[in-house]
Amino acid sequence: MTDKTPESTPRPRSSASGALLAIVGFWAVAIGVTGRVLGTVEAVNPEGVQWALAFTAAVLLGLALGAMISVQGRFAALVRTTFLAATVCLALLASYALWGEQSFALVLTSVPALVVVLGGLFAIVFLSARKGATPLPRALLAAVIAVSVFGASQLILRPAPLLIAPEETPALAFVAPVEPREYALAQDILLENQIAGLADGRNGKPELFALLAATFAGQSVFVSEAEGVRTILDGHYGIGPRSLLLGNSLRAPLRYPEADWPNLDRALAALSERMGAEDVLFLFLTSHGNTDVLSLTFHPAAGRTDTLQLDAVGLADLLDQHVTNPVLAVISACKSGSFIDDLAADDRLIITASAADRVSFGCKDGAEWTYFGKEFFDAALRQEPDPRKAFAVALPLIEAAEAKLDWARPSQPQIQEGPAFGPALDRILAEGQP
Repeated sequence: MTDKTPESTPRPRSSASGALLAIVGFWAVAIGVTGRVLGTVEAVNPEGVQWALAFTAAVLLGLALGAMISVQGRFAALVRTTFLAATVCLALLASYALWGEQSFALVLTSVPALVVVLGGLFAIVFLSARKGATPLPRALLAAVIAVSVFGASQLILRPAPLLIAPEETPALAFVAPVEPREYALAQDILLENQIAGLADGRNGKPELFALLAATFAGQSVFVSEAEGVRTILDGHYGIGPRSLLLGNSLRAPLRYPEADWPNLDRALAALSERMGAEDVLFLFLTSHGNTDVLSLTFHPAAGRTDTLQLDAVGLADLLDQHVTNPVLAVISACKSGSFIDDLAADDRLIITASAADRVSFGCKDGAEWTYFGKEFFDAALRQEPDPRKAFAVALPLIEAAEAKLDWARPSQPQIQEGPAFGPALDRILAEGQP
C-alpha cells in the first residue's frame, strides 16, 4: 500500500478555519461599509446582529444543499469562495456609492444579503466547473436551490441595519400612561383652546403668524425643538398670540394637540382666517424623514398601529388650499430638501436641514435641539432675525461641525427663495420687535 504524501492528505481543520475567516471577514467589511455610509455611529444594533447571525445560518444551509448536489466533499471550499466573492462584491458596490455620492441606504440592510446570494451562485458554478466532474445543468440546479433557500430566509427574517446612526437612536422606554378615552377627548379641546387664543392680524401692519409641528412621538427632541423655535420667533416677532403648536409625544401626550393631517388642516385654516393680506406664515416641521415624506407617529393611546406619513404633495395641497399669503417654511428632517420642488412658489422661502439625498443629524431622545436646529435657530436666528442672513451664518457652522466629526456625507442644508417673497418679509423686519 502506497503512503499518501503530505500534499494529498486532507486538511479539514484548515479548510474549516478558512471558511470561518471568510465569514468573519465578510461581516467585518459589511460593518465597516455601514459605518462609512452612515458617517457617524451611535451604537451597534442588537436586532442587526441577530439578523446577521440568522441569515448566515440560512446561507450555510443553502450552501450545504448545493454542496450535496454539485460539489460533494467541498462544503468548506464552497463557503469560503461564497463569502470571499461576496466581500469583493460588497466592497465594489460601496466604493461606487461613496465615490459617486449616491444615496445607498440599501447597503445597510439588503445589499449584504444580495451579494451573498450572488456569491453563492458564483461559487457553486465556479467550483463545479473547476472540479470537472459535475455537468453544468446540475451545478445550476444546485445554485438555484441554494439561492431559493437564501431568498426564503429573507421572507422569514426581518433585515435590520447592523449599526445605529444618531438620527435613528431608539426612544427611551418611558411612555406616559394615558387611557385611550382620555387621550381622544383631550385632542379637540387642546386644539380648540389654542385656536381660541389666536389673535387677529392688525390691518395695515405686517406680522408673522406661525404653525409649528413635531410629528414624531418617539423622541422628545422634536417637541423640544418646536418649543425652542417658537420662543425665538416670539422674541423677534411677538408671535405668541399668533402661533399654533402641534406635537406628538410619548412623554407628554396631553401637552399639545396631535400633529396629524386633520389637525394640520384645521390649524392652517384657522391661521388663514386671522391673517391679513400683508402678513406672512411661518411653517416649521421637525421629524424623521425620507424622500418626499416625514414620519407621523403617535402615543400608543392614539390606537394607530399603521405607518403614517406626511408627504410633500399633500402638504403643498394643504398650503395651496388654505394660505394665499407668503410662506416661510423650514423643514428639519433627513432628506428634507426633497420637499422643495413641491412647496416652492414665487412668494415662498423654503429652508431645509438637508439636501434631497442626505440625512440630518442629532435626532436623539432627551436632546434640546437637532444639530441643524442648534446652529440655525439657537445660534444664528437668535442673533439675526432675518432667516436668510441667519442661514448664511449657520451654514458654515453646520459644515464645520460635521467636518469635525468626520461625517462622510454632510447634510448640506438647502435654501430657495421665490422672487416675490423678499418684500413681504422685509416689511415685517422693518417693523422691528412688537
